[in-house]
Amino acid sequence: MQHDRGLIKRYEAGERDFSGTDLSGIKLYGSKLIEIDLSGADFSNANLENARLSDVDLSGADFSNANLENARLSDVDLNDANFSYANLRNIRIRGRVHNADFSHANLTGANLSYAKLGKANLSHVNLTGANLQNTSLSSANLQSANLTQAKLGRAVFFSSYEKDKNRKDKANRLVLENLSNLRLYRIKTGVIDMYFVGKTEDGDWICIQTKAIET
Repeated sequence: MQHDRGLIKRYEAGERDFSGTDLSGIKLYGSKLIEIDLSGADFSNANLENARLSDVDLSGADFSNANLENARLSDVDLNDANFSYANLRNIRIRGRVHNADFSHANLTGANLSYAKLGKANLSHVNLTGANLQNTSLSSANLQSANLTQAKLGRAVFFSSYEKDKNRKDKANRLVLENLSNLRLYRIKTGVIDMYFVGKTEDGDWICIQTKAIET
């Protein structure tokens, strides 16, 4: 296990390249890191609760089973990062999160507004009460994700495969403005059958079926 004091001491001495470093199990509670390269680093089972990371390259980093509750990640590169089974309650992420794996993670109350989550794996994720306003979710895998009471204003689900702008906007509005307790299910790969299931204002459950092309 990497000791937190060793990393912080090296960082304070001016070292900034920690790419590919094994930091599994590290304790960085409340730490502040700015302009640092942590691409490909192993943070599995680490504790970064209340950490503040700004202008950090975390592409390809492994946060599986890590604790990032209440962490703040701004201007970060999280492309291809792995957050599977991580505790991300109330985390705030601003940056590029393309093709990241969040499967089975707890994102209750997370703030992902304006994040670019294209092709991210959000299957079986708990997004209860999360802020997804203005978030790009095009081609994201939301199979069995729990979006109960999530804020979805101007989130984009359909842009990657719906070429007709009017139809795309209509589909987005139909899902975002009329349904609560939202869940999405998708069947098979390639040309995907997608089912948005949610409650209307009258309390009735309805299902909206559409198709997507996985690229």
